[in-house]
Amino acid sequence: MTPHQQPTHHAGAAPAKKPEPKKGELAIGCGCLLLIVLAIVAAVAAVWPKDDEAKTPTAPYKIVRTEKGLFVAEVDRLPEGDGLRRIFDEIRRAHDDRDGDWHVWINCSTGGTAAADNRLATGRYAVGQLGAANTGLKAGEAEFEPVAGAKCPNGAKNDPRTVSEKYISAPRRKAFLSSLKAVDPVLAANPEKAWSRAASRCYSLYGGASAAEVLKATAAIYDGTVHHGRRASVPAGSPKALKIYKAIRKWICSSKPLQAHWKQLNRG
Repeated sequence: MTPHQQPTHHAGAAPAKKPEPKKGELAIGCGCLLLIVLAIVAAVAAVWPKDDEAKTPTAPYKIVRTEKGLFVAEVDRLPEGDGLRRIFDEIRRAHDDRDGDWHVWINCSTGGTAAADNRLATGRYAVGQLGAANTGLKAGEAEFEPVAGAKCPNGAKNDPRTVSEKYISAPRRKAFLSSLKAVDPVLAANPEKAWSRAASRCYSLYGGASAAEVLKATAAIYDGTVHHGRRASVPAGSPKALKIYKAIRKWICSSKPLQAHWKQLNRG
């Protein structure tokens, strides 16, 4: 065969074999495929509800009041475990389509008065940059705080919210309202509600709740107070919360008739 001649393929001859991938290349290819599969599984798992979440329904509740940036929900009994948080998260998911700061109050349908709700938990969340600017949270973030020691009473006898003016003297009420006004006038705009809330914190102290628990609950129960479109802000652990807590201890909790009333309500 001369240099210019091409090799002749005879009919029936087997085609040339393609080179097989080396072992290292094969391992790298399989490894990449495995990583892709694992990434897909992880992404699905992140959005798919866990078994316990799917099987545990949200406790029954109803939204009884809505205002600008506020949802008030009620339950007939205190949910078990993280039931209150589940309610908050469900309300949040259902109302996260408008920018702003949103507050959620969860109350017991019993145990409150016309002046004071039986608050079980409070929460807030920020939607968009407007919500972030108004709350100090990042957009999409949320805060949730159950009220320490709060519960749904079985009857009026165990209701620590039943407060009458006869249990808190006029000078004490006046001094307490003055202290609230110094923090934020909105907090004292509804006097009966203001000192009834204070009395409920005293009842927690009488019942053995720690000062730290009641301080947190104080912030939770006064934060978001609304009057004529104005909303008071009392963040947990803030100087405002501490001032209110000290005023409650000084002017309301030290009332002897109030202490006697609590003992009567909780007498076995």
